[in-house]
Amino acid sequence: MKKKDLIEILETGTWSEKIKTASELLDKFDTYSSEIIIGLTDDDADVRYWCLKILTEKNQEKFGSFAETLVEDENWFVRCQAIYSLFLCDKNKYSKVIEKALSNEKDEEAKDFLEKNIVL
Repeated sequence: MKKKDLIEILETGTWSEKIKTASELLDKFDTYSSEIIIGLTDDDADVRYWCLKILTEKNQEKFGSFAETLVEDENWFVRCQAIYSLFLCDKNKYSKVIEKALSNEKDEEAKDFLEKNIVL
């Protein structure tokens, strides 16, 4: 499948198609790394979310700076993934960023997710 097609599935596919595609992108990360990183700036929140999730799964420490840029994303699920990625990456290094993001979060679903998954 073409690189562009895989990224497009992250935007328009069903939930199960997105999971399968993200798994394929993760498995072939070396081939698709540029597209995954570019996907962090995509207009579509689903693409940003899945690309960040893939980067987090691939190498938590190496990609922390990418997650940091998304802690103030307009979509709560992207913000949650960014905060969670920083937590997994290095909760001590990013503790101030995480704490600020947690205190600024207004969305109830996001707060619920973060309270269950982030312990500083």
